[in-house]
Amino acid sequence: MRSRGQVSQVVRFQLHSPVGILESRMTLTYNRRHPLQVTAAFDATLVVDGRPAQWVIGRDLIADGLLGPVGIGDVRIFPHGDSTAIELYSGQENALLTVATRDLAQFLDATRALVPLGSEVPTINWRALTGVLQQPDSPCGP
Repeated sequence: MRSRGQVSQVVRFQLHSPVGILESRMTLTYNRRHPLQVTAAFDATLVVDGRPAQWVIGRDLIADGLLGPVGIGDVRIFPHGDSTAIELYSGQENALLTVATRDLAQFLDATRALVPLGSEVPTINWRALTGVLQQPDSPCGP
């Protein structure tokens, strides 16, 4: 689903656990007001403090994870056959999910239509910034 400035897509995933594999859904949401992040909202499959879990994941992390293993913190993503694996860590708990790579790629394509990769952060005017930070008698002045 695409609305002005936002893309949402429901994707199916498999939750891998010691007792087996559970299939469920999550909603991925991208908003141009927060161009570096994607929100993954889970249904009742993943619950934290009695509420469905929600994770914020870097859009670039998802994009890079389609190509190879990435992530060193609470989110790790890597290719897994025709799927992409997403490992989520929270304290001593962790979850391993697999999502069809084509679904993630389709979602990313829709986000790129709103904000192309690499253009998320406006260009910084370093000259103006250094002028503000420098002292009038600075030897590094203009």
